[in-house]
Amino acid sequence: MEKVIVLLGPTAVGKSALGVELAKALNGEIISADSTQIYRGLNIGTAKSTAEEMQGIPHHLIDIKNFDEGYNAFMFTEDARKKIDEIISRGKTPIIVGGTNLYVTALVKGFAFEKAGKNDVPYQSKFPLDFKLFALNIQSREKLYARINARVDVMIKNGFFEEVRALQAKGLTAEMQAGKSIGYREFLAHIAGEMTFDEAVDKIKQHSRNFAKRQLTWLRSLTDLVWLDAENPWQQNLEKIKSCLK
Repeated sequence: MEKVIVLLGPTAVGKSALGVELAKALNGEIISADSTQIYRGLNIGTAKSTAEEMQGIPHHLIDIKNFDEGYNAFMFTEDARKKIDEIISRGKTPIIVGGTNLYVTALVKGFAFEKAGKNDVPYQSKFPLDFKLFALNIQSREKLYARINARVDVMIKNGFFEEVRALQAKGLTAEMQAGKSIGYREFLAHIAGEMTFDEAVDKIKQHSRNFAKRQLTWLRSLTDLVWLDAENPWQQNLEKIKSCLK
């Protein structure tokens, strides 16, 4: 069976950076499993990797939708399985990186979905797949929350609010799927006069921490998962992953 690496973990833990190192070491390509990074223009607030951070590693299922379009787990499963087949056909290793629980569950567990009024089966891969699940985490909840708060501060310094204001001017609303994303919905509420700027920032940090908590709760419910320590050198995590692939 063809092995597919799935790298999970709470927000702000360092999945994207480790994913790139894995891809470099294992001749891989990355498939994003993030329900917000699919949208063009939502860059700073979704923590999209820059071209420099990608280090030449192909990244798939990023910037595939306009902010006024919808997307769901069925669509992700179809798109991801097609990309997995393409990557394997090139002789490379597919590496799923992301934090959207529903997307990952749908892909790995092979859920049946309702489409066009009837049950439909997502795209069946050409290859039998063996999903290997890994979760990157920081043992101290306080350290994780501090990292989340710090990342929000950096996003704001890098122009996150200006990004939201520009998107709002182009038509982004809080009713759209993209506009409901953490950070975008709070700043849209601020623009609408529903809260102050500082209140919006505090809400972004709070909601991001709550999201991380939900992610960890879900991860701990998985039985076929190997935990990695984000405070270990990435080489140590790489060796642990490689040992699990044998």
